[in-house]
Amino acid sequence: MKKRNPIAYARALYEATDGLSGKNLSVVIGRFVALLGQHQMLKSANRIIAEFERLSKERAGIVEIQIIGSRELPAATVSQIKKVFGEKVEATMSVEPALLGGVVVKTRDTILDGSLRTQLVNLKMKLIG
Repeated sequence: MKKRNPIAYARALYEATDGLSGKNLSVVIGRFVALLGQHQMLKSANRIIAEFERLSKERAGIVEIQIIGSRELPAATVSQIKKVFGEKVEATMSVEPALLGGVVVKTRDTILDGSLRTQLVNLKMKLIG
């Protein structure tokens, strides 16, 4: 028997609900919750929901990025960073003073590290050999 995981359930929910609304959507979600209960997966509901949201955004062409700066960035800078990733971008911003300066941008599968801390480490490695 295949192992059931939250990602598989999220995909199944997405496929089952794609294009539904109103009563039809309510019925499918009710049956899905009952199925989770039968498979003892209710404790994973938050993870399933998060993966469902991620999948829905991905299918809608929305790119999620996380911008990490050494300080809060001006809105214009965040806007310029978002433009690099396309028209449909959702960005979250966090501050990590240990970066010293610059920014790190993370997507689902890529990390672009333009932090001063990383640049100093790279310089040190080149100087040492």
